[in-house]
Amino acid sequence: MTNPKGVAPLVSYVLAVLVAAVVISGVAVLVSNFYTLIIEDEIRRELTQVSAQASSKVTEIYSIAKASRSSPGNQSSVLLAESDLNLPDRVALREYKVTLLSASQVASMLSNVTLNGENVSTDSGAQVGRIVAETTQDPIVTVEYDVPSIDADLQGRTLDPRNATMRYYRYNPNGTVTDVIVLGESSLIGQIASMG
Repeated sequence: MTNPKGVAPLVSYVLAVLVAAVVISGVAVLVSNFYTLIIEDEIRRELTQVSAQASSKVTEIYSIAKASRSSPGNQSSVLLAESDLNLPDRVALREYKVTLLSASQVASMLSNVTLNGENVSTDSGAQVGRIVAETTQDPIVTVEYDVPSIDADLQGRTLDPRNATMRYYRYNPNGTVTDVIVLGESSLIGQIASMG
């Protein structure tokens, strides 16, 4: 049985096109993965800078407010310090959010860490809050940054970095004076407003 003339070159061309398509697809996947890694690294670097900037502002506002001797009466609050963060609008051309977590929130999350049904978390004894910066667009990248040990709760978040304001309140809901640093939106603001 013989092949009609021209069939062998046609098969060769089809095979060559298929091999070329596989090679081009492979190269495209490699380039895409490389690009994604570069973008994620850039996002992570910029989110770390944002977190460091927010941590610095926490320390700054804490030192200003701690010097105050103001003490609110029962069922009232006092705003001791306020400062804008001046965060960048975007990180690596992506929108992001910043969240403050108090030491008790961090400890609660860590106490629930288990491996094979056993609790693997350890209590370092340090009261460290955390700043969590995360993109809200693909690729989703999260950076967690520890805040130096301070004796004030941290809470709140900002979804719009252009209007990120940090406030230091001292409030007294029921005879116990508590200090809290609030970033942007927070459930505490409603509690404080209802007291005052």
